[in-house]
Amino acid sequence: MANRSKAREKILQILYLMEQSGLQSGEAIDFFGQNFETHDEEMPFIRFRIEGIETHLENLDKNIASASKNWKIHRMPKIDRNILRLASFEMQHCEDIPHSVAINEAIELSKRFGEINSPKFINGILDRLAKELSAL
Repeated sequence: MANRSKAREKILQILYLMEQSGLQSGEAIDFFGQNFETHDEEMPFIRFRIEGIETHLENLDKNIASASKNWKIHRMPKIDRNILRLASFEMQHCEDIPHSVAINEAIELSKRFGEINSPKFINGILDRLAKELSAL
């Protein structure tokens, strides 16, 4: 499989596209695939996460909001919000991805695409979310 970190970058870009345009997951994935370089072997990884995030969006946002002390999810920067959604989905629905890997990948995405304080912000929320999920 192509590099999963690069695939996560594409997932973040597709999530952002969906939020900006109102496209559904299938339309956004198709649009992205037609306009940007993708590899056939990474598409199942990308599609599973995009469709899963779309399906579980309400629950993911609820859990992120619960772990976020002083931030309402709709007030978060769009990039941060979508990084959190991806990591939260992986933590809750991808048994082959340890929480620590999901958190680290999210921090790396935030360093590349987020604002100056995004890595610390995302790390704090995901650390609390991991503790909440472990307590279940």
